[in-house]
Amino acid sequence: MDVKSYVVGEFMADILAIADNLKGLGHPFHLMGTSIGSMIAWHLAAEYPERVLSLACINIPHPAAFQDVASGRHREEQETKMNYTAQSQVEGNERAVFEATLDRMALPRTETDPYRAVFADDDALTAAFHWYRAAAIDPRNSQRLSPVLAPTLFLWPFGAGNVSKATAEANANQVIGPYRLEILERAQNYALQGEPVRVTRLLVEHLKAHGNVDQ
Repeated sequence: MDVKSYVVGEFMADILAIADNLKGLGHPFHLMGTSIGSMIAWHLAAEYPERVLSLACINIPHPAAFQDVASGRHREEQETKMNYTAQSQVEGNERAVFEATLDRMALPRTETDPYRAVFADDDALTAAFHWYRAAAIDPRNSQRLSPVLAPTLFLWPFGAGNVSKATAEANANQVIGPYRLEILERAQNYALQGEPVRVTRLLVEHLKAHGNVDQ
């Protein structure tokens, strides 16, 4: 598909359509996202507050947290940590960046082999990297996103290396509803694999605290 098919609005429309199909038109739901999924989740929760009962995001903070840090003394640190996004936008660079990412995460082969199998096809891998290319042309990314109203849990894997402490802490200013930050000291970008027991416990606690999990 064309790169424009991977802009945030397209992903949000898909999520809302799935929710409508599962629970009924306009029914609110609990929303979770990790990494790229977190960025989409922040947008959906901010732009469609009536649809989101609670929000849980892993790794990537609210877009406005990045913008706030970009205007302060921690700008250079955060820019350095996110320089991989520019590399990921280069066509033909997908396989090298993908393998380098898996190597950097230092996960066992039992964890990485399923990813390698799914993305063994070059077309599938290119489609995944279209997200980064779409982010560069998506007009939503140049606009300031509103704060989130829903109760929010943010899990920050300390070892991921792409989000600075300043940005993680700035995220608190982008949630108006109840907010909880949890730092995953032993996890890298793949937080679920790094601290599966703790992540699961925190997510379940979050859901129990902010509504019926069957909603």
